[in-house]
Amino acid sequence: MTEKSAIIFIANGSEDIETVTTIDILRRAKVKVQVVGVELGRDYAVLAHGLKVIPDQQLESTSDLTNHDAVIIPGGSGGVQVLSKNACVLEVLHKYYAQGKLVAAICAGPLVVKAAAVAKHPTPPEVKTRLTSYPSVMDQLVDRYAYEDARVVIDGNLITSRGPGTSVEFALTVAKYITGSDTAHNVANAILSHTQP
Repeated sequence: MTEKSAIIFIANGSEDIETVTTIDILRRAKVKVQVVGVELGRDYAVLAHGLKVIPDQQLESTSDLTNHDAVIIPGGSGGVQVLSKNACVLEVLHKYYAQGKLVAAICAGPLVVKAAAVAKHPTPPEVKTRLTSYPSVMDQLVDRYAYEDARVVIDGNLITSRGPGTSVEFALTVAKYITGSDTAHNVANAILSHTQP
């Protein structure tokens, strides 16, 4: 079986729980997670609540971001602001979505999805792509997307979720999409999660 892989972009101010939980659960599911730091100014990211994370690579020195199965955006307002303005991050999201690869975002992360013009022109045009987010950023998303008040929303190759408290469900859903039901269920059982993806 071909090894599955994913990129997760992080920046200073990315949300701690969402970042670490997603990386951890995907690695438990045997997904090769490439943590890519964006505009950090040092060799580690300082997340929203002070946790320091050393990325596998810095975006500035990463040569190829095309050969993965998924790209993931954590929330955290500081990190989202950086990622939303980075042309390379936005290009990766746009290309992955257009190629049918998984794009996943949690909390305020869907704002980066919007900035990347993911699902900007739905087909048919009257059917908007469904998503969710942290409640406080809903008003910035409803003009383009069909907003749902749900813990995790899957619409084609876009997965979104609400916030730190839904991080395990989000990560297990991403794992299921990438690796299949059996692996995701095994991880859920191993961590004693009451959520089955």
